[in-house]
Parts: sequence; structure tokens; C-alpha cells
Amino acid sequence: MGLLDHLSQRLSRIAPSTGPLQTLVLAMPELDALPLPAVLQGGWSWNRPSEGLHMLGWGEALSLYADSLADLSLRIKEKLLPTDKSGARLFLGHSFDGNDVRAVLPAVLLRRQEDRTELILSHAGRDDPQPFWLRQFSELLEAIHKPQAEEEGPISVSRHQEMPTREEYLRRVAAAVRDIRRGTLSKVVLSRQVTLRRSQPFDARRLGDALVQRYPTCAVFGVPFGQRMLLAASPERLISRRGDFIESHALAGTAPTELAAHALMNNLKERQEHAIVVDWIAAALKGHCLALDVPSGPRLLPVGALQHLQTPIRGRLAPGSSLLEMIPRLHPTPAVAGAPLAEARRLLTRLGEARRHWYSGVYGWLDTNGDGDMAVVLRCALLDGHQAELSAGAGIVAASEPEAEFAETELKLRAMLETLQAA
Repeated sequence: MGLLDHLSQRLSRIAPSTGPLQTLVLAMPELDALPLPAVLQGGWSWNRPSEGLHMLGWGEALSLYADSLADLSLRIKEKLLPTDKSGARLFLGHSFDGNDVRAVLPAVLLRRQEDRTELILSHAGRDDPQPFWLRQFSELLEAIHKPQAEEEGPISVSRHQEMPTREEYLRRVAAAVRDIRRGTLSKVVLSRQVTLRRSQPFDARRLGDALVQRYPTCAVFGVPFGQRMLLAASPERLISRRGDFIESHALAGTAPTELAAHALMNNLKERQEHAIVVDWIAAALKGHCLALDVPSGPRLLPVGALQHLQTPIRGRLAPGSSLLEMIPRLHPTPAVAGAPLAEARRLLTRLGEARRHWYSGVYGWLDTNGDGDMAVVLRCALLDGHQAELSAGAGIVAASEPEAEFAETELKLRAMLETLQAA
């Protein structure tokens, strides 16, 4: 019996609900052997390979748009959280400046934890959801089993455009260092965007699977923007919640893996940059946690050809606080903006900094029990046919040198660039 027929039989034995939001969670061992791509063109996905978690959503039972996370939070609470404790999962994200906010409740969600798979079906409306679910599940199976196009001949990937140019980026870093040394602020993050062109179209599925293999400690995800796909392998966990317990990772300080570990751990400039982020996150969480554990020093986190300074901060969330409420308190952290935040934002505007799409924004998932996991959108590429746009930034402090900061952005771009060239 095929998977679609099996689901049809399961649904036929379930009385349809007539509520405004209908969610059904089915344990389906029949799905355990189904190949689950990390990213699927047109689908929403989330993978944490190191935790054995893979989620792939298809279709939209409910889409919510807002101009701010606060507005989106109210709409989510109004439509979902008060009445639905099924554990249905939404994907949500927003841009760096927080004014492009979106949440999607997938019609069909495959959730695989280790080797066990469950199917989560959602529908908004009072009509019978079963035909809708069967249609969406059929489309998902067709997309998963669709043969990947064979690529013929030599494949070339070339740089097409860089914004800002190398010379302009060096100028911006020097200007930022002057402001920092005058005491205007302690840190600011300056980014670059590089546009690539490929002789054949980029394949989101192939690239997503390659990212999972290359970066198992990262959150690997795909987000559809019409016909375009945002792919990322983010090493930075903004915040996660499991019951009453939350966790946030301060991530700042970068070096190539060939550099001796002790050199990064003892680099004063990198430690200063890292400490700013740790202090920011601890201060943001402190008033909302009954207990907070902040390690006295960072640890090394290897990510592909790079290693980072990372401090995991854990706490027990106070009653009345939620994951949704904590996101805008934490983001943007000094790791992607600077500190103090208001001064950093003003300097970014003055220097002409532009964050395109969701780069350095936030993306993750939230369930209707209040648990979830959110990552900062880093190590990302926006795929659009033969073209891909990559972004990377570097934290500028008083001891920064323009050439070294430019080199750091090149190192960070390499993580995605090498994958795009090889997959």
C-alpha cells in the first residue's frame, strides 16, 4: 500500500473536526524510511543534525504577516495559542530590522527525531480538512520523489557583484574604528554581500543536503520567498525553549581552524568582542529568568573551516514569560549589530549599511505549547535560478584593522561559497 493510500485510510477512521483551526498529529512508522531532504524547493524546513531533528513543511494552512514581531506575537496568540495545545509547529522569521515578519503553519509537516517520523496536519477553516490534507501530502510526496536534474558538462560559478566594494568596505571599517575610539560606541558589525552566477541553476535540495553533511552542528534551514529560496547553515542559536528552560548562545570571535586554538582563546580583540555579546545576552535574560547560568569563559566551536568563541547561556524562564516575548529582547545582539544598540544602528545608517532579505534576522520554529528554537540567519544564500546572493559580516571594535576585518568576511563567505561551488 502506498503512503497516500495509507494516510487516506487513517483519515477515514477519524471524525472530521469543525473548529476554526484543525490539527492532527499522527505517528506513522511507514514514513521512517522516506528520504527527508534538508531543504525542498517551495517548502519550509529546519534541521539540527547534531540533535537528530529534521522538519519539512509543505503548503500553508495559515500565513501571518506583520510589520513587527510584537504585532505577529499578538496575532499568533489570538489565532493559535489559547485554543490549540496539540503541538502544531509554525515556522517564523523576520529581517534584521524587524519590519518584515512572517509566520507559516504548514498544511503538512514531517517531523523526524532520530529515526522516528510523525506527520502533523493542519487546516484553518470549518470545512472538511481531509481532502485538503490528502492533496497537500500528495504534492509533498511528488516533490520528494521528483528526480533531480542531471547536470551536464563543466559547471562554473563566478562572482558577479560585491556590495560594498572592497575599497568601500575598508573605508567603512576605518570610519567605524574612529568612532569607537572616540567613545561613541564599543562595537559595530559591518557586512558585505556577494552575488554569484552559475552556468546551471542552483539546486536548493542538493545544496541543503550538502550543508547538513558539512555543518552538522549548525541549524540548516530553507525558507521560500516566491520562486527564490533562502538557505542557511547558522552556527548561532538566538534562543530555544524546552518547558521552563531556555538556552542562548553568545557567538563572536572567529578564526580559521588552522590557527592554534589557544591563539583564538587568548586574542584580546576577539575576547573583547565576545564579552560584549555575553554581557548583552545575560542582561536581556536576567530579568526574565528565575535562574541564569553564565559560564566564566567561552569555549571553541569548530564550524567547517572556521572556529568561533561560543558561550552557552542557560536559564529557567520565569512564569509569564514566553519565547515570543524574548526574541525582540535578544535580537539584534551585538554579534550582528553592535553595542550600544541605538548608537550602532545610527552608525550603520550613516555608513550606508544595508541588510538584504533576512540576512542577520531571525528564523526558527514555535509550537503551540510554547516550545521552540530560533537561530540568527547567518552563513546564508538567497538562490534565484542561476544567481545566488551571499552575505557575511565582521564585528568592529577599537582594535580592528580594516584588512583583517575584510579577510574575516571572506572566511565567513567561504563556508557557503565552497558548498555552492561543490554541490
